[in-house]
Amino acid sequence: MLALGALRGLRDAGRGVPGDIAVVGFGNVAQAAYCAPTLSTVDPGREEIARRAVALLAERAQARATGALLPEPGHHMVGFRLVERESSAVASE
Repeated sequence: MLALGALRGLRDAGRGVPGDIAVVGFGNVAQAAYCAPTLSTVDPGREEIARRAVALLAERAQARATGALLPEPGHHMVGFRLVERESSAVASE
């Protein structure tokens, strides 16, 4: 959402996006596909994060219910992807 505000501020300041500056947001909010110019953004993989979180919660609940040892805390990595749209387009030479 901050990047959407930046697009507006840059336009108001007379700067071209992507001509003068490229803008990339984070979160892949729905509005990114509909603003002008459309906003390039990092999609953090919310579905995979949610899927893993639910699996970890279920694993802990099962361990508690059966008296088993709780799983060790750890770090979990999920992928992300760059959604390229107009706000970061490379000018044709």
